[in-house]
Amino acid sequence: GSNLFDICVGLPIPWLIYVGLNSFGPNPVLTSADYWAIQVTSSGMFCYILMLFSMLVFIFVLIMSLQWKLSKIMGAFMLVLYVIFLIVACLIGFGVLPCPFG
Repeated sequence: GSNLFDICVGLPIPWLIYVGLNSFGPNPVLTSADYWAIQVTSSGMFCYILMLFSMLVFIFVLIMSLQWKLSKIMGAFMLVLYVIFLIVACLIGFGVLPCPFG
């Protein structure tokens, strides 16, 4: 369910908003030729996979250390890890922080 939602809503909506905001007005940033040239790069992909795998291992160890019980502490750790991942992924994506592996 959530993967289908991500693909059908999470991917197209931001692109539609970007195209809508940059295609109209007196000086449009995008022209009709640009609609076919949306470039998606995979730079930093290894760093993203490494971070997500590290988070998975950390969460597994955390769940084991809390004796397989969900708690507010574990929820807070998961939220903090996700926010850290988003920040680092954005920094890598915008070229502020280089990925040392790719």
